[in-house]
Amino acid sequence: LDGLGVPYTVLTTDLSLLRPARGVARDAQYHDPESMSASLRDLAATFPEIARVIDLGTSWEGRELTGVVITDNPGVREPDEPSFRVLGTHHGDEWSSMEVAWDVAWALAGGYGAVPAVTELIDGAEIWIVPVVNPDGVVAFSRRNSRGVDLNRNYGFEWRNQSSSGSAPFSEVETDAMRLMGRRRSFGHSISMHSGATNLGWVWNWSLAPTDDDSVLEALSERYLANTTQPSFYVTNGAAWYITNGDTNDWSYGIRGGHDYTLEISDVKAPPEDELQDFLDFHTEPSVQFLVDGWSTGVRGRVTDPDGNGVEAVITTDQSSQPIYTDPETGAYSRPLSPGAHTLTVEAVGFPVTTVTAEVGSVGNGATVVDVTLAPLQAVQVTSSLGLSTPADDDGSAFLCDPLIDTTATYSLHRPGLGTHPLIAQPYDDGDSTCVLLTLDSAALANGYDAVGEWSIRIQGGADPSADTLLPRAVAFTTPAPSFGVDVVEVRPTAEGEFIIDLLGAGLPEGAELRFVPQDARPRLPAERYVDDGTDTSGVPALSALLAPTDWPEGAISIRIFGGGEFLAYEGALSLDDGVLTATFPPSGDDDDSTAEPADDDDSSVVVDDDDDSTELPANDDDSATVPPAPTGCSGCGDSGASGTLALLPLLFLPLSLRRRRISP
Repeated sequence: LDGLGVPYTVLTTDLSLLRPARGVARDAQYHDPESMSASLRDLAATFPEIARVIDLGTSWEGRELTGVVITDNPGVREPDEPSFRVLGTHHGDEWSSMEVAWDVAWALAGGYGAVPAVTELIDGAEIWIVPVVNPDGVVAFSRRNSRGVDLNRNYGFEWRNQSSSGSAPFSEVETDAMRLMGRRRSFGHSISMHSGATNLGWVWNWSLAPTDDDSVLEALSERYLANTTQPSFYVTNGAAWYITNGDTNDWSYGIRGGHDYTLEISDVKAPPEDELQDFLDFHTEPSVQFLVDGWSTGVRGRVTDPDGNGVEAVITTDQSSQPIYTDPETGAYSRPLSPGAHTLTVEAVGFPVTTVTAEVGSVGNGATVVDVTLAPLQAVQVTSSLGLSTPADDDGSAFLCDPLIDTTATYSLHRPGLGTHPLIAQPYDDGDSTCVLLTLDSAALANGYDAVGEWSIRIQGGADPSADTLLPRAVAFTTPAPSFGVDVVEVRPTAEGEFIIDLLGAGLPEGAELRFVPQDARPRLPAERYVDDGTDTSGVPALSALLAPTDWPEGAISIRIFGGGEFLAYEGALSLDDGVLTATFPPSGDDDDSTAEPADDDDSSVVVDDDDDSTELPANDDDSATVPPAPTGCSGCGDSGASGTLALLPLLFLPLSLRRRRISP
């Protein structure tokens, strides 16, 4: 500015001087990240029948990323419930945004049973609210995080390498935690709250080209405008206001298929505390109504197979080419559509393309429920599996066995919206079953930042060139160096013939989700996830769930844990035998996570590509070895090496995985 001769005024050389002074009364006080987390826990304790706290991870400086899920049955993943989302404070100096997000959570909880529209929303959906995405920035009163990155330029859609966008998409732990949350759910209608202006904007933000959904996006924004009394508030297309790249809204819409909006709450990013209540009054109730409007506009329903299992499908309409993605676990979906007749095309790998019609009413006057059942094109029933999880920086191996498996087919990793990525597959015949050996290599994925999470196995061609089927979410690429681990797994039978599973270990994240993978390679939901403070009676961090494995195949069962912004898996941690569930964790035998030599070194047997000369033999691969200490951290995640747990499987003698740890350049 000096060089150009542009006049300016320095407001302050110390940003902390611009922070509003903190008061002592809640009705005129800003939260800090710690008190925000504590308040969300107070909310869950006050309304335990409709709320649970979720630990989504930590910032670079170790502060909590805490959220709350509001739904009518917070301990159960109800299959017909779609998901909605509210995020606040991507920018750490925009304090009013976290307060409105916080107030929305309390308003929803307080309105349950008292406000019919709110009650209907909570009874029929999950609402995920994360008031503070950038806690380090809040403490520093800085727009960017502690590494100087603008988190709302760090998402992986139309990302650009700019001065504050980060070194790569999702390079920051805070945005990666939001990514992993977005992989677990399909959020059909969301708000990202900011401050520094007074408007509501809709996608796109990266391009002036209107989306096919522009009319309904604008109509919902106009309803928000009608509901707020804030002077000079307006609505706008995001890019028409100003263009950004790599922001939350565009990623949510462009990659995950959900409508997402930017709400700018106050011209001053952190108004004085004696003005804060005014902005809560301007925006809390309109935001609650905006969520209700999203729930009661367009279409919602489920896509399932004939057995009622959710199908992760892609839905497009004749009026919009932007896909709707169903929930990866339940097949539930919800998204606003413009009024009128719509033809919905439903597509999912392994199922025939199906079209249905929906007559959609006016905005806010009730969504049309459209449930779709798809019959699979081919039957593939895995009878046994092994090694389906591996850390995202490892090469792992997995075995799938089934008399119907075609070893000449092409095998790939697949997720709707994230593409299909080839796997190296080799046949293996043990004389009783037909098996295929898959090399699990996350480097095969188009975008490495998308690796951690669950992936489906796609099977195409082979003896039947038209064959195309899917094993949903069979593969787990886990967090390479997790910050928590499981020390003990306990099983307690109930009088009803069910089983309570307790996982104990240091740092287990509050509100984590547990999934269980038996021998058919199909992840199962627990019957109930117990909602508590994350500790057992002795104060040891614990996760607990109720299992009803009456229709599960017998044999080893793996446990997957999603929480704290991380993803872990423990192979063969449980065993189901004649209807009795037992814990087999920690596994006996060799827990060496290093590369193991195959049992048969004859090159004509199974060829495994291993060009890493550093591979070492495990010190002891004898199953009679002494029981090792319980694994913590990565030594227990995704281990497909030589574990005594494999004695439970008919595949014990098969070649074990050859792994190569990839080092980032």
